[in-house]
Formats: sequence, C-alpha cells, structure tokens
Amino acid sequence: MLALQAVGVNTFDSSVFLGLNPGRDPPEALVWLAMACSRWLPAVLLMALLPLAALGGPRGRRTVLMALLGMGLAWAAAAALLKHSVAAPRPFMLGLGTEWLGHSGGNGFPSSHAAVAMAFAVSMALGPWRWPWRAAAVLCGLLVGWSRIALGVHFPSDVLAAALLGTACACGVYTLAGRVRSLAWAP
Repeated sequence: MLALQAVGVNTFDSSVFLGLNPGRDPPEALVWLAMACSRWLPAVLLMALLPLAALGGPRGRRTVLMALLGMGLAWAAAAALLKHSVAAPRPFMLGLGTEWLGHSGGNGFPSSHAAVAMAFAVSMALGPWRWPWRAAAVLCGLLVGWSRIALGVHFPSDVLAAALLGTACACGVYTLAGRVRSLAWAP
C-alpha cells in the first residue's frame, strides 16, 4: 500500500488547506455554503440528469449516458480502487484545521465526491449545451471540490487528484464511445 503524508503533510498542501478551511469562527453563511455544496449539490447534479435525458433529444440522452458512465468510473476508481491502495490520512486525523462535517476516518486520497463531481462537470462541458450551462457544470464540480477542503475532510492534493481522475474518466468514456461509434459505422 502506498503511503502519502505519513510522516507529515507537505507544507504547500497544508498551507493551502489552512487557507481554505475556515477555522473555528467563520461566517455562518460560509459553512452553510460548504455544507450545501458537499451534501446537496451532488444529489442535485444527479437529479438534473433526468430532465436533461428527457428533454435533451438524442444528443442530450447520449451526454447523460456518458456522464453516468464517467461518474460511475470515477467513483469506482476513487472509492473502490485508490482509497484502498493509498494510505493518506485526512486533515482532521492529523489535527489540522477544523472539521465541519462529521466524517469517519479512513484514507482521504482521492476525494470520491470531487472525482464524481468533476466527471459530471467535464461530461456536461463536452456535451451539446450552450456555454453558460457548460460553465455552470464546471463551477458545480469546482464547488464540490472546494467544499471538501473547506469542511476539513480533504487536503487540496486529494481534491486536485480527484479532479484529474474525474476529468480523465469523463474524457476516457467520451473517447471510447467515439471509437465504438466509429467502428459501428465503419463499412
């Protein structure tokens, strides 16, 4: 098992974490926003896929399918594979920052929430939507990642790795689907 941050936390990672984690006496609205982004935004994004599938036409349905596949792959890679292969404590386990979200211990690398949210965001950005919707999807993915740091359950490196993983999963699904589609149409 690969061990990250076992001896100590990288100075840059801990500095960025402490800058994004609001400490013990933050504005209530900031903690509420982080909680909403972490707890409810992922469910809202999933529920948003239903009307997109119903009203988006064939390209919209294809995008929703690609998003679901990318999100599932990102979750499997993050939660089922990497978290069991990489020993990386969460900030609160090392006594850093303030934990605003009751969370069990366990490995924090990478953030499953951030990986799935970024897979959603990239899938939507690659879809047939107009730019404001694409930008909104990416903003949602970034907000989920920020919230995991702000709430004290992940280091920035956990979220950055998850964002790269989610992006790779979404792009990989699109690439594979394009190849399969081109093979299906080949004479």
